[in-house]
Amino acid sequence: MMELLKQGRYAALDVEDQIVSIFAAKENFLDDIDLDHVSLFRDELAQYMQERHPALRKSLSDGKISDEASKRLKQHIASFKEHFLSTCPNKVKEEDVTAKAESNKTNALDQNVKVGE
Repeated sequence: MMELLKQGRYAALDVEDQIVSIFAAKENFLDDIDLDHVSLFRDELAQYMQERHPALRKSLSDGKISDEASKRLKQHIASFKEHFLSTCPNKVKEEDVTAKAESNKTNALDQNVKVGE
């Protein structure tokens, strides 16, 4: 999330683009994006929404995301993400990330057992 929120000094995103980016993160669309690709994903997603879905993007400035807008955002972000990953593939596969997380969890549990003995 921290990487997503970083912006250039004179290159701040519009409020609508910030909403789309935070929504994408909250809905776990960024979980399997390489950390060094997060800002590129955010910037290209903003451009994608500006060019292809300006009415939906504009409706976000009203403050609250309706259920219909949420559904449409999820569809558009998923579509964008599929294209993004085809042009900017991750260095690490999702299965490898999951396996490493499980390994770390097992190691942590083993350390807790040793400490408690």
